[in-house]
Amino acid sequence: MSKPRVAVIGAGLGGLCAAIKLKEAGFDDLTVLEKADKVGGTWRDNTYPGCCCDTPVALYEFSFAPNPNWSHLFPRAREVQQYTENLCDQYQLRAHLKLGEEPMRATWDDARALWKIETRNGKSYEAEVIVTALGQLNRPAIPDIPGRDGWDHSVDLKGKRVACIGSAASAVQLIPEVAKAAGHLDIYQRTPNWCIPRNDMEITDEDKALFFTDLEAAMRLGAMNRQMTYERADHFFWQAFAWTEQGRAALTRQALNHLEAQIPDADLRKKLTPDFPIGCKRILIVDDFYPTLLRDNVSLITDGIERIGADGVVTKDGDTHKADVIVWATGFETTGWHWSMDVIGKNGQRLQDVWADAPEA
Repeated sequence: MSKPRVAVIGAGLGGLCAAIKLKEAGFDDLTVLEKADKVGGTWRDNTYPGCCCDTPVALYEFSFAPNPNWSHLFPRAREVQQYTENLCDQYQLRAHLKLGEEPMRATWDDARALWKIETRNGKSYEAEVIVTALGQLNRPAIPDIPGRDGWDHSVDLKGKRVACIGSAASAVQLIPEVAKAAGHLDIYQRTPNWCIPRNDMEITDEDKALFFTDLEAAMRLGAMNRQMTYERADHFFWQAFAWTEQGRAALTRQALNHLEAQIPDADLRKKLTPDFPIGCKRILIVDDFYPTLLRDNVSLITDGIERIGADGVVTKDGDTHKADVIVWATGFETTGWHWSMDVIGKNGQRLQDVWADAPEA
């Protein structure tokens, strides 16, 4: 019996990994449908200054595809994007890729026991099996603030008065870079976040040379490093999410030590100290966010935003903070599961209706 045709939706790291492992398992009738003109997913789409991965590279790269060319322990976005391109070549995925083909609808044909997939370009594909790798970090969530649409975001940041709305995961990466170029940077913080040090390090030329001179030894070292990093991360998350006094206290102290070491001003520390237990929101792993707040050209604003005015941002206390450029660092729409692809199953039942309240298997 021949193996079924498989369609993978999305060519980010998830979709590429699925395709690699499907090929290894002998599924040769494989198509990867990708809406963009190149692979990479969130690493293709996110190009803001300072964009990088906050997972150590030993855990983030695929264990079966180590890369000797990383520049830091926490990989930069463009490096991860290049990594996805290299995977396509290394595992001969190009022949399976259908770039610029955005699936709009997948309909189950019960009589033929297969899916019919229709794309935005009017093409159709058939497959007995669909692997959905649509991802979540590709739909920006911009708050509905009055006046938000009347701005031109194409200007150069150099010397400009910049307003960064948001202070979470993406913001703490871009803020240090934007502050270097901006004439002045206002950071609008709604809720402070727990931050712990990243302790990032550059991967030296000597480290890279080891990979090429003794590949077997480098692979063993990489596996040991991956296991050690995993165990450390596993212990870290136990502290964060096990509801024990000991675990929470240890992690809270680590975060507070990080804050106190980098922010000497007590009033500023108070603004940056969360009022919720650590682990209830995403913990930010960053080295250079707090020091950036001490720059003369950076201000932290914690008053709520009323609207976007003609000259800048109007806060709820009535003040207008002048701005030439607004940076939206307000995250992604990750919980609504509003897929771009309409999935229609047996008897015309739509996945979006089944998942109206929450996704489930």
